[in-house]
Amino acid sequence: MTLARKDLLDHIMTKPEHAMLQETAEWKDYDLKNLAILAKLLIPNYQLVVWAAGTAYKAWETLRSFFVKQSLHNRVQLRKQFHEFEMVPGTNLIDHLMSFDELCLRLLAVGDTLNKDEELVILLGSVSQEYETMVKIIEDHGNVTLLEAKEMLRWEFETLQKREKKEAAFKVAAHGSDGGNEGSRDK
Repeated sequence: MTLARKDLLDHIMTKPEHAMLQETAEWKDYDLKNLAILAKLLIPNYQLVVWAAGTAYKAWETLRSFFVKQSLHNRVQLRKQFHEFEMVPGTNLIDHLMSFDELCLRLLAVGDTLNKDEELVILLGSVSQEYETMVKIIEDHGNVTLLEAKEMLRWEFETLQKREKKEAAFKVAAHGSDGGNEGSRDK
């Protein structure tokens, strides 16, 4: 942005062999100005790379190739996270779905394209064992979209939550009545 605002971007994008007057003092001054602005925009570690390049074009290409590699590294790491994505048993499914969506968005942000079928397969493979019944139903149905699968898993989560609350209430009620009877026997 800074280079574009100062009308210097065209100079950087011009390959040295295409620059007509690159041997003139004016061109060299302009190139040095571009190089200085590039260096100023970067942290000190990268400034050394820019100054070592010698020309604005070489510096630009060096930085671009470096950050593209970084981007590829990020894509590989995110893809790895995506394929190793698993739900820890006992965790909240809603949090798991949100983490899944965030990971998908991060992959899209670094330029990786995701197929909805691939997302569905990874999501179904990532949920914990307690959702295995719903996963089997989704697999057997066949034509379930990612959104429908998330809704079905959410429904199963709510059902499991209600069941856990009922079981906890039953245990409290059973424990409370046993405790009261034992106390009356001792007296």
